[in-house]
Amino acid sequence: MNGIEPKYEKITDDMIERARAYPINELIEFNRAGFAPCPWHDETSPSLHHNSKNNTVHCFGCHKTVDTIGWLMDREGMKFQDAVRRLI
Repeated sequence: MNGIEPKYEKITDDMIERARAYPINELIEFNRAGFAPCPWHDETSPSLHHNSKNNTVHCFGCHKTVDTIGWLMDREGMKFQDAVRRLI
């Protein structure tokens, strides 16, 4: 290579759909009831709920809701395109 990074392939709607379908429970460890500690605020009992129907999480304490892409963007500081690529 000549030291120039190859251009990233364009993110398609299909790629976004596949990334959003990546099981969020493979990114977050939930208890049997489907809850985990919320990373966005201090709490004494888990309030981050796994919504398996639409593959998102919602915090009943701070009311934040994210999908798999949003989780990686927020928790790992990734850009949208990088989060999509990591999940597909």
